[in-house]
Amino acid sequence: MIAQIGRALTRPSLDEFERARAIVHLRDVILITLLIGGWTGAIGGAINMLAIGDSIVEAFTLAIITPFRLLFALVVVNAFLLLVARALGGRGDFSTQMVLIALVFIPLNALASLLAAIPTFGAMLAIVVLIYNSVVSVLALRAAHGGRAWRVSNIALVAATFISGIIGWIAISSISQ
Repeated sequence: MIAQIGRALTRPSLDEFERARAIVHLRDVILITLLIGGWTGAIGGAINMLAIGDSIVEAFTLAIITPFRLLFALVVVNAFLLLVARALGGRGDFSTQMVLIALVFIPLNALASLLAAIPTFGAMLAIVVLIYNSVVSVLALRAAHGGRAWRVSNIALVAATFISGIIGWIAISSISQ
C-alpha cells in the first residue's frame, strides 16, 4: 500500500487509482492509518514537549489518540462523499471509495496536522496541502464511482472534496486529547 500511496501522491491519475482499486484492501487502509497516525502523534508529541513543555505522558497520549482521530475523520469524510457521489449518480461502494480516498487523505492530513504546528507559515502550508488533497481526491472519487463513464463535473467533485476536507479537519479536531 505504501507504493500505491507514493504513486497516488506523486503521479495522480485516474488510471493510477483504478489500478490501486485491485491492489489495496480495507485492512491495509486501517493498518496504515494506525501506523501513520501513530508516527504523526509521536512527532507532534515530541514537538509539543520541546516547544511548549508538554509532559511525556501528554506526548504519549497524542501518539495513541492521533491514529484514531485519522481513522474517525476518514470514515466521516467518506460517509459524506458517498452521499454526495450517490446524489450525483455515482455507482461505487463505501469500502472501495474509502480505500481509494485513503491513499491521499491519510498521508496528507497527517502532514497538514504537523505543518499546522509551525507558527504562522505552517498554517499556510497546511492549507496548501489540504487543497492538494481535495484536488487529487477527485480522481480517487471518480475511480471509485465509475471512472470516465461517470458523467459529473470535476468542479462539483472538487467542491465536494473540499467541503469533505473541512469536515475531516473538524472531525480530527473534535476528538480532544
